[in-house]
Amino acid sequence: MHERHGDQHERQRESPCSDRIATQPAIARTLGLLALLLAVALVDDQVVAGRPNGIADLTAAVWDFNNMPQLIYGKWMQRIGTFLLPVFVITNFPGLFLMGELSAPMAVWGVAAPVVFFLIARAVWNQAVKNYTSAST
Repeated sequence: MHERHGDQHERQRESPCSDRIATQPAIARTLGLLALLLAVALVDDQVVAGRPNGIADLTAAVWDFNNMPQLIYGKWMQRIGTFLLPVFVITNFPGLFLMGELSAPMAVWGVAAPVVFFLIARAVWNQAVKNYTSAST
């Protein structure tokens, strides 16, 4: 009986870390969904030099921005990349958390951001479906 209680206590202790890290794919999926919704709205059938232009270049630029540590950017870019378009939450927060440098409010944002942006993506999706008209009958 004592071992079960110890195992349960150990799982509770590991839970906050695993929950925070587990939310990172949700943020990535939500941002990906927002990018796809933007692509549907801005799609351009023109192809330049055998590759698509426009939204593909924009997506690549945002991903390149995401691959850099947030500390190399100024304070305003850090705020934009953390709160407005939370790409830093995906790649920077897990490392900061594991190093013990993630503050409690930022840890809460790391858990809340996927939920917030999922709800935004869902609302945009529902609005897009509501306004959708088929090209065929």
